[in-house]
Amino acid sequence: SKKTHAVKLRATIEKNCFTESIGKIKEHLEKGDIYQVNFTHQLVGDCCETPRSVFAKLIAAQPTRYGVFFETENFAICSASPELFFSLKDGDLEMRPMKGTCKRGRYLSEDARYKAELRSSEKDRAENLMILDMVRNDLGRICTPGSIKTSKLFDIQKLPTVWQQTSTVCGKTDASLAEVFSATFPCASVTGAPKIKSMEIISDLEKSARGVYTGTLGYVKPNREASFNVAIRTMVINKVSRRASYGVGGGIVWDSNAESEWEESLLKAKLLEFPTVSFELFETMRYDPQEGVYLLEEHLSRLRASSEYFGWPFEETIARNLLTNIKSDEALRVKLVLFLNGEFKMKTSSIPDFGGLVRLKFAKRPIDSKNIFLFHKTTHRKVYEEAKKGTKECDDVILFNEKNELTETTIANLYVEMCGKLVTPPLDCGLLPGAFRASMLSKRKASERVLYKEDLVSAKHIYIGNSLRGLQKAILCF
Repeated sequence: SKKTHAVKLRATIEKNCFTESIGKIKEHLEKGDIYQVNFTHQLVGDCCETPRSVFAKLIAAQPTRYGVFFETENFAICSASPELFFSLKDGDLEMRPMKGTCKRGRYLSEDARYKAELRSSEKDRAENLMILDMVRNDLGRICTPGSIKTSKLFDIQKLPTVWQQTSTVCGKTDASLAEVFSATFPCASVTGAPKIKSMEIISDLEKSARGVYTGTLGYVKPNREASFNVAIRTMVINKVSRRASYGVGGGIVWDSNAESEWEESLLKAKLLEFPTVSFELFETMRYDPQEGVYLLEEHLSRLRASSEYFGWPFEETIARNLLTNIKSDEALRVKLVLFLNGEFKMKTSSIPDFGGLVRLKFAKRPIDSKNIFLFHKTTHRKVYEEAKKGTKECDDVILFNEKNELTETTIANLYVEMCGKLVTPPLDCGLLPGAFRASMLSKRKASERVLYKEDLVSAKHIYIGNSLRGLQKAILCF
């Protein structure tokens, strides 16, 4: 899929140096000097695009209310921060510290599992609570006594590449903007507890200055109204040298694991690789004059799951009405498209003659099972189009992943008869959860099993299946 590789970044710290620093932080933790410290490092690279283009890609990859683009003659700051430092309006001061991160899943059930793991993580909750207490303490210096309230605790926020845990605290104040900054800056979520000692350790261990990273960017309006972000997910571009830097890091506590902290810090740069292609979701179905739309519930369920995963509006009643009000005396191919704004478009056409035996070949190259577009039926079909190139002597190709596990064909799920029973590759291998496949599994007409090329070579029967074609017999072409 298309990537946002405007900048190819590399770490400025070796992994073993990172691990060594975590060890030194743990020594401070053991002595009781600190309870937590936010340890960061810089990724750097050469920028081959304009700063405005980089900012546009960052925001496309991670839409946020707190994004900021700031440009001078010599440098530009592109911030796609999801974290509010503080907002001030009508004497109401709100802060929203962010602590606790885990990756997004590739499909809805996997995504929900990761979210649940973050929600139940004692480590992440403890970190979040520690930072929240510090923020409340900071606000206590400038807010009216008794006015400080925690309105949201351990809220899980969905971002394109990660789940993020956030808490919200607010209070009443008549402090000036300068006094607000004096009491709260830098944000507790990017320093540690206690703040002063943590900052001393950060100064000692971090190999390079953070610059604007973990600082703040925002605006001030008349009548004491202001909003500032915490400058994370932020790239600084030197316009003279074309050098770009991007800070990453995380909170280190006693039970932190150096390996997972290293991986989590790099995960936060993942939005720089997030696909920024535009696409729609769609379903292809079979309409029968007597029965209506075949596997209607399975199709709606998949469309509902994908729209929830991507955060798109989905009015199921409208979709259902469109599909249940088709009137025709002949069988039809029905395509229902869901757009980003929640609108639907439906198109019907005659069902083509699918012929007899389907001739299959193995694809030339593996697919990447981490590619989220494999798990959702979208109009972005590049992975399938690439796989079918130069395969005119067969009807379709069988895809396989980086572990050589078979997945599907470009238009259907794959089935193999083994010991008199049908088996199909598991979803985790990297494939579309077909509506026909869902029906076969729920009726126990097929079961899941990891398959390899040799399984197909020795198989008694091979089939492909989707809701338009049903189950079709297939053969391997060599």
